[in-house]
Amino acid sequence: MIIVQLFKWATERAEVIVKNPLKLVKMQEPESPPQPCYTPEQVERMIELADPALRAKIVFLAHTGCRFGELRDLQWVDLDFSIGTNGFVNIRRGGSGELTKNKKSRRIPLHPMLANELNRLPRTSELVFPAGKSTKHPNGGRQSDTMLLKQVKRLCKACGFENPNQYKVHTFRHFFASMMARNNVSYKYALEFMGHSDSKILDLYYTMFDEDAERAIAMIQLAPRGA
Repeated sequence: MIIVQLFKWATERAEVIVKNPLKLVKMQEPESPPQPCYTPEQVERMIELADPALRAKIVFLAHTGCRFGELRDLQWVDLDFSIGTNGFVNIRRGGSGELTKNKKSRRIPLHPMLANELNRLPRTSELVFPAGKSTKHPNGGRQSDTMLLKQVKRLCKACGFENPNQYKVHTFRHFFASMMARNNVSYKYALEFMGHSDSKILDLYYTMFDEDAERAIAMIQLAPRGA
C-alpha cells in the first residue's frame, strides 16, 4: 500500500515521473477486526444499575448513536420537544471547530425512553450533560471522556459482563447501528442518524446477534414441488 501511494504521489503531486506503472494495481482491503457490541439485554441491565446521571447518558447514547463529543457538547437549545410525538435532538457540534465530525448537523427523533430521561434532568447549565460541580465550574463544566469511560467500564464490571474492559463509550454507537438494522430501519435514515454518507462505514458498526440470524433462517420457506 505504501509503495502504491508513493508512485501515485510521484506521478500526480511531485511530477517526478510521467506515468504511474502501478495505476491499475488493486489492493485488497484487510478485513476489519470484530468490534464489541452490547446486546439489548446488556443495555437494559446497564440502565437498571446505573445512577440517574449516568443512566441518562447511557439512554442518550444507546438511542442516538452519538459520539462522545456530541454528548459532551449537547445544549438544551438543541432539543425541541414540540415537534412530533416525543421531540427531536439536533446534533450540531461535538467535533473540531464547534461542528460535528463531518461538519454537518443532523436531526434525530427522540425515543420515548430518552425523552422521559431528558425531561427529568435538572437544567443547571446550558449543557444537557455537564460534569460535576467544582470551584472553577459551580454549575458543572464539560464532561470528560476519560471519566465517562471509567464509569462505563465500572458499570460493565458491576453488571457481570464478560471481559468488561473491552467495552467503550463508542460501543453504544455500534449498538445503535445494530438496533437499526435489527428493526429494519432504512439505510437512508440510518446513514442520516449516524451522520455518515457512505454505507460501507455504516456496515463496520453493524453486529449480527445470533438470535436474529437464527430467526432469519427459520423464516425461509422452500417452495413446494410443482410451484
